[in-house]
Amino acid sequence: MPNVTTATRGGRLLLIVVTAVAALVLGLWIGVARAADPRLDEADLALQKAEGLLEAAQSGSTDPKVQDRFDRAVSRAIENVERARARIVDAKDAVDNP
Repeated sequence: MPNVTTATRGGRLLLIVVTAVAALVLGLWIGVARAADPRLDEADLALQKAEGLLEAAQSGSTDPKVQDRFDRAVSRAIENVERARARIVDAKDAVDNP
């Protein structure tokens, strides 16, 4: 005849393990369901590349007026890229931390 205490302990242990596994699976599923769209990461990488290219760009002109106009335009473009990257962070945060 089996020991009732041992059978009860085994059943409790099994219940605890099943509950823990179910909670883990549910938590992972919820986390995946709420993860930000990976295309946001791709867009951020593209903007990083654009910013690097802008910083490396050269006007090729020796005229100071042309160089000044070029520098201002590139500076504004870099600012726009930085703002866009900040908005991507905001979008990801809105999904990841509702």
